[in-house]
Amino acid sequence: MFNHIIIIITIFWIFFLTALPSNSSTPDPLILYGNNIHFSIYRNGKNIGDHNVVFKKNDNGNLIVEVSTIMNIKIFGITIYNFSHSSTALWNNGKLVNLIATT
Repeated sequence: MFNHIIIIITIFWIFFLTALPSNSSTPDPLILYGNNIHFSIYRNGKNIGDHNVVFKKNDNGNLIVEVSTIMNIKIFGITIYNFSHSSTALWNNGKLVNLIATT
């Protein structure tokens, strides 16, 4: 179930950022969100992980978006579910140029 959530989040980001216009009116995530966005992941009111998105620009001015997600569910101190996801996306003028992801 959690794999589906992460896949949906990743697909959303890809389609959302791909749908943005490729001209100068493309919003700059660094201006909109700063260098990063952090989400805490809760299940039944208990924090089970974190989802982080980091924005930066390379020397060519291209946008680099790094995503990391870690979830860990324990019962009686024993891990019953562990999930991690990371991806790095390279964007040029609002278009996805490269995406490397591991889950």
